[in-house]
Amino acid sequence: MRILELDPDLAPGLDPEARDQATEASDAEVIRLEPGVWKPPTEAEPGHMGMLVMDGLLSRTLQLANRQSAELLAQGDVLRPWILLGPTSSVGADATWSVLEPATIAVLDADFARRVSNWPEIAGAVMDRLVLRSRLLAFSLAISHVRRVDDRLVLLFWHLADRRGRMTADGIVIPLKLSHSAIAKLVGAQRPTVSTALGQLRDRGVLERNSNDSWLLRGEPPRAPDGK
Repeated sequence: MRILELDPDLAPGLDPEARDQATEASDAEVIRLEPGVWKPPTEAEPGHMGMLVMDGLLSRTLQLANRQSAELLAQGDVLRPWILLGPTSSVGADATWSVLEPATIAVLDADFARRVSNWPEIAGAVMDRLVLRSRLLAFSLAISHVRRVDDRLVLLFWHLADRRGRMTADGIVIPLKLSHSAIAKLVGAQRPTVSTALGQLRDRGVLERNSNDSWLLRGEPPRAPDGK
């Protein structure tokens, strides 16, 4: 698969001739994943750039003591699942991966890196994706510190709407089949508390689950709560 044909934003700033040449060189192995538990590679050769999500939806859940937190990964995200906390970490934490929707992953291995090395813009774009992912994780961490769980949920679903939402006459449809337990891991709350808060948001006409398990978000994006 020629990655730049499907993800042209991975080569910003190239003139047409250079883009054509880079596209020719951008063949990469593709892995297709079905919903369920995913066991990603635990090691990679030097020079491996990562794994690029082309479509679908995955989650990474971190278990720390008796608490769990989760991260959603979708089109455009770059994964390097073999990078762990390392032997110097005094606190153990286990990570598990799940495929929530059928997904396609491009393997940007060392061979790919060598083929596209004439265009450093591509490596720069991959680095940008990794930094963006860290920024989104920081945003998720900030959400988990908001005092009211209903406010956390509104912030989360507006964030999801930015990435996956579709505007309709009734509001923004977010086609994600997320259970209450999964949502609880995303906002750092207990499942019963999340269920109660979702019911309150439904009664207020802000957020509700559709019959096909997608979500309908109404209203305007909120200002970040001040925590009071």
